Amino acid sequence: MTFGAIDLSRIDWTPQQPAHRGRVGVEISVDLGAGAVTSAGSTRNISPDGAFVATGQPLRVGEIVALRFAFPGYLVPVGVWAEVRWTRAAGEGGGGPIGAGVRFVDPSIAASAAIAALLHARDDR
Repeated sequence: MTFGAIDLSRIDWTPQQPAHRGRVGVEISVDLGAGAVTSAGSTRNISPDGAFVATGQPLRVGEIVALRFAFPGYLVPVGVWAEVRWTRAAGEGGGGPIGAGVRFVDPSIAASAAIAALLHARDDR
């Protein structure tokens, strides 16, 4: 079994929101599935415990969603379940992006390793 490596040249490290509670600002493409609806989005920050996902898909606090991250350097998307902890609608939060803060729910070892590798790559910059 081969695990992909993080390709640092393909990551957008543009500062997003101030990092807090171990989160780092990074934009990663993500497919978000809620019920029968799937939509595209992107992270604005991520930590081992959760992320902010910018998406126009309306979500409800407490809803469980399926996320599929397109981590740079990985050949297949990395999936993880997440619980919506809070949402931001248009015009809220000082003009920040529309989306939701999510907490990962029992992430797989592969998902945890991919996130840890991404955070480690960020620390090495």
